[in-house]
Amino acid sequence: MALGESIRSAHSWSRRGETLQKRLTELASSLHVTNKTAPINQETVDQLHAFRVLAYSETQAFIEEVAEQILVVTEYNFKTHQKITHAGHHLMVNAEILQLANKSQARNSKYPPFEVSAAHSLLAADPSLLADHVKAHRKRITLNNGVKSHNVRALLLPLGYREEFFKVGLLDKLDAFGRERGNVAHGTGAIAVNLPSGSAELARVNAITPGLIDIDRYVPRLLRPII
Repeated sequence: MALGESIRSAHSWSRRGETLQKRLTELASSLHVTNKTAPINQETVDQLHAFRVLAYSETQAFIEEVAEQILVVTEYNFKTHQKITHAGHHLMVNAEILQLANKSQARNSKYPPFEVSAAHSLLAADPSLLADHVKAHRKRITLNNGVKSHNVRALLLPLGYREEFFKVGLLDKLDAFGRERGNVAHGTGAIAVNLPSGSAELARVNAITPGLIDIDRYVPRLLRPII
C-alpha cells in the first residue's frame, strides 16, 4: 500500500473489537442497564449516567490502545529490522507538513518525504528521527482527553487513517457521545430534558462500536513495511 493508495477496505479480524463489545456488555450487566431501564428514580438515573461515563472511558481507551499499538510495532520494526511501517512513513510526512505550517519552523523544515526512497534516505541520515516522531505522537496519546472528532483525528490521521475511512456518521456520533458524557461530568445531565434511558444508552454504544471495530481492523495494513 503506497502513501496515496485508497484505504477503504479492511478485512482483518478484530480481537480488540470483540473485547470492547464484551466489556460494554459486562458493564451494562453490572449496572443493570437494559433496553427496559427507565429513569424512574434517582438510583436508575445514576446507574444510566454511570454506564454512559464508563462506556465513554472504554471507547477512549480503545482508540488510544489502537494508536499505541501502532507506535509500539512501528518502533520495534525499525529498531529490530530497519523496516519502516506505513504508519511510520505517515508520521514522518505529517511531522514535516506540520513544520511547514509553522512560520518559525518552516524555514528549516525539509520537503515531506512522500516518496518511499525519500523516507529511507531521511532515516539513513538520522536514524533517531522516527523515534522522535513516535515519542511526539505518544505524548499526544497521553494528553488525549476524549473521543470527539478532533480527538480521533489528532490520534489517528497522523498514523495513516483518512477522513473517508471512518464509517459514515461515526465522528458525528462520537461528538454527540462527548457532549452527552459532558452533560453528566459537568452536572447538567440530571435535568428533565436530558434524562437517560437504557434503550438510548445502549443504542448509542451499539451504533458506535462497528465504526470502532473497523478502525482496529485496519491496523495490520498500517503496520506493513514500505518497500
